[in-house]
Amino acid sequence: MYNFYLFALFNTFLSASLTFLKQDILTHISISEEILFSQLFLFVFFVTYYFLIENRNPNAFVKKLVTNEQNITYKLLLFDLCLASAIIVSGYILMKENIIYSKPIKIGGYLILISLISYFYKNTFTYYDLLGIISILVGICFIEYGKQCS
Repeated sequence: MYNFYLFALFNTFLSASLTFLKQDILTHISISEEILFSQLFLFVFFVTYYFLIENRNPNAFVKKLVTNEQNITYKLLLFDLCLASAIIVSGYILMKENIIYSKPIKIGGYLILISLISYFYKNTFTYYDLLGIISILVGICFIEYGKQCS
């Protein structure tokens, strides 16, 4: 049973909670230590999930990587490089900034970039898209103003 709004709400709750938890964790260990632990745990978890839950045979996946079908290996490496960079930069931001100011700006910037990138893929850009981007920019200005006032 899939309900987009329920899943989105659950994902939003998890993401917000994880941000505060990660900020607390980074007061006790370094970013690289947190990444090493998390990656080791996630690796073991997903290998177990892959074999036990999905009941998959890795031969087809390894063949795709070795033959580099549709440049999948390069795409995965680029994705992982971008993800690693984002994790490291996000960690430094969490260590140096107040979450109430940094997270909304990050999310606002993300939404603006997604809108602009989708324009190049869909070649559509409506007044509603422009109004949304302007609203986000106004919100970011209010957040910055609130940061300077406190």
